[in-house]
Amino acid sequence: MRWLETIRHVFFPRLSLQATPWVSLWEARERQVVTLASRVTLPLACLVLVAHYLFVDMPLGLQPARNWMAFRFGTAGLATCMFLATLLKGYETARFFRMPLALSGVGLSVMQAVSMTWWNGVPYFYTIAIPCIMCLIMQDSPSRSALYLVGIFAVQWPFLMQSGQDARLILSAESVGLIGVVGLRMRMLADIRAFLLQQEHLADQKKIIEQQMAMNAAIQAFLPREIYRRLLDRQQRHRLTTLQAMDDVLKPEIRTIACLYSDIRGFTHKSKDLKGFTANSALPNIQQCTDLVETHRGISRLIGDLVFAYFDDSVPTENISHALKCAFALVDANEQWNKSVSDENAVRRFVLLSFGDAVVGNIGGHDGAREITALGSCVNVLARIDSLTKDQALVQHLDYKNVILTEAAARSAQSVFPELQMSRLDLTELGVSIRDFSEETGLWLIEVDPQHAAALGE
Repeated sequence: MRWLETIRHVFFPRLSLQATPWVSLWEARERQVVTLASRVTLPLACLVLVAHYLFVDMPLGLQPARNWMAFRFGTAGLATCMFLATLLKGYETARFFRMPLALSGVGLSVMQAVSMTWWNGVPYFYTIAIPCIMCLIMQDSPSRSALYLVGIFAVQWPFLMQSGQDARLILSAESVGLIGVVGLRMRMLADIRAFLLQQEHLADQKKIIEQQMAMNAAIQAFLPREIYRRLLDRQQRHRLTTLQAMDDVLKPEIRTIACLYSDIRGFTHKSKDLKGFTANSALPNIQQCTDLVETHRGISRLIGDLVFAYFDDSVPTENISHALKCAFALVDANEQWNKSVSDENAVRRFVLLSFGDAVVGNIGGHDGAREITALGSCVNVLARIDSLTKDQALVQHLDYKNVILTEAAARSAQSVFPELQMSRLDLTELGVSIRDFSEETGLWLIEVDPQHAAALGE
């Protein structure tokens, strides 16, 4: 029956902890509280006993003096020994952590009853109050608290009767003390249930956090590193969910950005060798380039062998700075790679930079796959320039150690790094033009060398 189960849990509240993973946690918490109480109560009891003998027993001239001294100092010594036991190594993990309080309570309570046979002026109230107080300090279950008190009362009873106390009065006082302690310790069930609710809440919170981390890990695998960094920042600053933060980070907006564009020369022909050039040169090179882009806070978008990235910090000068440093790193990495492989596995790339306004973010909508990219003239012009670099009129003026910049990118770079030395190719004089961008009449070249790298702070 349900009410019998309730009563059983009231008197044996630890039953509520069964079949839960938090039994040891509750015991550790109990042990910590009772240990602290023991280390405070026992020295205090010792001081009170000694002071009582010096300032009460001796002035009253209680006899036999030898018995009173043995009582006060003996129980004080017991409390001291029990206190020292709580300081022993391993006590805080011991199973019987209530023992020092329990033994001290027994010794003090029984000796208090014995002292009533020496002098009838001793109030019987102490024989009941002392074990009740000790019982409450031990914070045990109602059933074990009741057993502890009944045991002490049973040992005290002969001494109380020998001292001439009214049996009915003593029995009534002991019953009140017993009921009071048991009633107060019944709150242990409420404490355990509150503890379990708290642990369940913490477990739910942990589960939510783990799910959030799992979702973030899954999202991280599909997002550029810079976008993922911003997503985490939105979550932490504004307490947004993952999806809310993603929508906030990826909402399309117009920004002044720097773009980087780098295509492998002759890839269509070389990629026919899947097990050779494609697997051993192109793929490692593309992965290296992507990593360098993300290291420099760029947002990459791969289309075959093409490495395209845009830099869209809210501060435009930061964008050209990151893009230039990334371009230098790409050129240098490609040069080092080509030194380590055969000529047929060498990777040839021009690295192009542009600068201007564009729409950036997710242009794929919310219901379908998200497409993170940049749209604008500063993006399109790079594809046109890349095609132009294959024109024979221009090829002889270019080198793979150069970073190629548009007019706008060159002006922005010069404003940020005035020590950079750039040379301009006049497209009109060479008899070529950039398709759909006739207003772009020149390209600027920066050679990747230690001097220019120093100017960038690399």
